[in-house]
Amino acid sequence: MTDIPPPDRKDAQMHGTEPLPFSDANHNRSALLLVESLIHALIERAVLSVDEAIDITLTACDVLNSANREIGMDEAECARAAAPLKAICASLEVDKKPVPTQA
Repeated sequence: MTDIPPPDRKDAQMHGTEPLPFSDANHNRSALLLVESLIHALIERAVLSVDEAIDITLTACDVLNSANREIGMDEAECARAAAPLKAICASLEVDKKPVPTQA
């Protein structure tokens, strides 16, 4: 049987005021790493351009921000929640920069 937290604890987790249990946080990191890896693989295979990937990630960030504001998160909480998506955007921006060639 799964230990279900009482509503007040679950609400705190949803609003970012309480850290996720290690296993949940680890699963979240794993899922995010998988998604980022898939994005980079699609770019390498020319299925998706870097600009398209950045646009998709920024759209996800906007949707997340809107959803979090609807449930009452303040700006700082929204920024913390969006940090992983912003990190993916930053890694994609690196892909846009041309690789210097050696003469």
